[in-house]
Amino acid sequence: MTQVLAQDSIGLSAVTLDRDLQQILVYRYRVIIESGFGEQDLPVTQTRKVARLAARRNDWKPVTDVAHFSVASLQPLDNLNIDAYGCKCTLEFEAEAVLEAAVDNDREAIERLLNQDLYRAACQLAQKRDAKGGKSLKACRYAGWAEIEETQPSERVSARSEYLELFKTLRLTPEVLPDGHVILGLSVRHKLCARDGITLDWVIKKRPQWMKDIQRVRHRYTDQGKAAAVADLHGVAEGKTADSLVPGTVQSIYEYHKARGRVPPVESNSIRNSQVVRVSYGNKVQYEHLAGLLEPMFDFETLQKIDSPLLNRIARDLKWPVMDRLKASAEMVKGLVLPGFVARVVPLKSSERAVDNLRPRFDLRFHNGRTGETEKDVLNCKAFRGMTRTQVVCLAVGTKTSPEALSTHFQKLQSACQQLSAEPLPTWRGVTSVKPLKNAFELDARLSKTPPENTLLVIAIDKSIDKAEIRDVAFRHKLACQFMLTDHYAKTYSPNYYANLAAGVFSKGGGLICALGEMPGEVDLFIGLDMGGTSQRAPGSAFLFTRNGAQLGWQLADLQSGERLGDEALASLLHKSIQEYARHHDGDVPRRITLHRDGRFFESLDVIQAVERQYDLSISVLEVIKSGAPIIFRKYRHAGKALYKNPEVGDVYRYAGLDELILATYSGQELGAWGDKVSVRPLRLRKRYGDETLETLAQQVLLLSRIHGASLYRHPRLPVTTHHADRFATLRQSCSLEALSHMDRTCPVYL
Repeated sequence: MTQVLAQDSIGLSAVTLDRDLQQILVYRYRVIIESGFGEQDLPVTQTRKVARLAARRNDWKPVTDVAHFSVASLQPLDNLNIDAYGCKCTLEFEAEAVLEAAVDNDREAIERLLNQDLYRAACQLAQKRDAKGGKSLKACRYAGWAEIEETQPSERVSARSEYLELFKTLRLTPEVLPDGHVILGLSVRHKLCARDGITLDWVIKKRPQWMKDIQRVRHRYTDQGKAAAVADLHGVAEGKTADSLVPGTVQSIYEYHKARGRVPPVESNSIRNSQVVRVSYGNKVQYEHLAGLLEPMFDFETLQKIDSPLLNRIARDLKWPVMDRLKASAEMVKGLVLPGFVARVVPLKSSERAVDNLRPRFDLRFHNGRTGETEKDVLNCKAFRGMTRTQVVCLAVGTKTSPEALSTHFQKLQSACQQLSAEPLPTWRGVTSVKPLKNAFELDARLSKTPPENTLLVIAIDKSIDKAEIRDVAFRHKLACQFMLTDHYAKTYSPNYYANLAAGVFSKGGGLICALGEMPGEVDLFIGLDMGGTSQRAPGSAFLFTRNGAQLGWQLADLQSGERLGDEALASLLHKSIQEYARHHDGDVPRRITLHRDGRFFESLDVIQAVERQYDLSISVLEVIKSGAPIIFRKYRHAGKALYKNPEVGDVYRYAGLDELILATYSGQELGAWGDKVSVRPLRLRKRYGDETLETLAQQVLLLSRIHGASLYRHPRLPVTTHHADRFATLRQSCSLEALSHMDRTCPVYL
């Protein structure tokens, strides 16, 4: 464990309140449902809907559920009869009650009330700033956090775009600790938004070629006081117009939205003449909607496809140094007062028990007992284990590059692979005599004519080629492949480029670049578990690694919906993982397993406990949450002035009383020239189950973040377990699941 330097102090980008919330007086009401609520909805869903409607009916006083058909408010409610959005219910006052922060369910209720009050405070702050002529703000509320957004485009980024603007946005995430102490995590970023007047209908008429790349849309209106809804886009509804009837009604699509106040009078003609599109909301049911009432959502991936010059132009300005980020956050929350809790926002002071550095010794093992600290040490130490494929076949598909240039690329790649290995490489074919194939059909014919076994393909392509189509052909022939682009800028093809490419070839070819030395804890098997999305049916997946970092393979469960694995799917993945471990260890099952859940663990702990009993083993469950965590930093003094910099590897901020912490897995120094121009993005780790300590689990994450398998010069931010889950999710979006099902589950085909 590394000691924090005396002149440095670790801090969290967060504020607190000038009071604690150890005990909160609330007013409790019984809910009497009359009509308009779906019988299929769970009681908790119905009760939370009532709470939201009750808050709206009572000037947005914070209201939340505390039990089935029972809600609590911070202040007495004046209007107890609710009739809105087709829902009718009555609230009946029961009694005053006290919520205790030390009680888990009560603390969660306090956090929900706090989040609602944060939204009210943000609204009041926006009004106050407007009255004083300051920067104009607006507030938004989400499930779990509130946001403050500047209404004028950010002065940090000059987009100079006819369709896109960027706005400075601050997320405030409330956390109530068991002792009543409050942490309001601050995360400032730029939100990419369509300019005012840029609707999906504008895209269809002015930029129709973009439609295939725009995946999501946002409502241009809000309902029930919630943030504007986001939907998945499924394309234009052919043959439909705004006058087409809503299925099952006698009302047109246009009249349906107009009756709900969603059509601005000044836009009525344009919206009536807009296209109809199909959208869905987190499930497979598709609805018809008016493109004029939707705005396209632009993210970095979408911009890369539709307007890469714009993305390249703004990318540099989107990077914020730590000091700038902290100053912007402080400015945006200045003067924030919570009306319901009667509390002011004040700076957060880090206690000694909250901060620490947990960095273990990074001991990577290479060939013949040699050691190093990073994967690139393989260039000197040689790989821990050589490739197991019997041959590597080099091909080119659809590229305009000459056969001579292709041969040069392949020879340099083969040489780079040999530099990694202390053992002779498998046979390489197609290196010197390259005969490019025209397309995927010719590739399929070639592989069908001479089907290679136990082979890795290296496929050279141009950026214009449909890589997914080529990859699906290879997968259907049960062949892993490593792609190589031949139309980068000439300066890209440096020795480092070929070394990185060689690492991917080496790992997919069965080699192991390095192993981990001493691993904290008694764990035998790590499993990275991922659901893979909330808006589409996707397979659950598990990625298996032994305690020394060697990958045992990956497993799939049946297609799931939502972000929760079903009980049968979770049990199946665990059984397959344990059996795969036993297959490699003379039939012995692991005694201790650490399960890394990519994101929140909504699955059943009953399944975990049943597997523990069946195999007589123990499992620890750790949530690895990669987004939304407030940054951590180091504060130091220079020439009598307080300055801020990025954290060191292993710096943590603990949430006292909870099995939860914020962890930096890399430092600014590791980013080279960019190290002082960007803010390190930490992970949020939350222990959900098991007897392993959170500190040990965090140290395991740090060690597992040092290995990648296909990148020698930058290790992942995530542990390799969930990093591979991320890469698999990216592959799955463009890959046929049928083709993927043919692949060897021991090969990291997604790298």
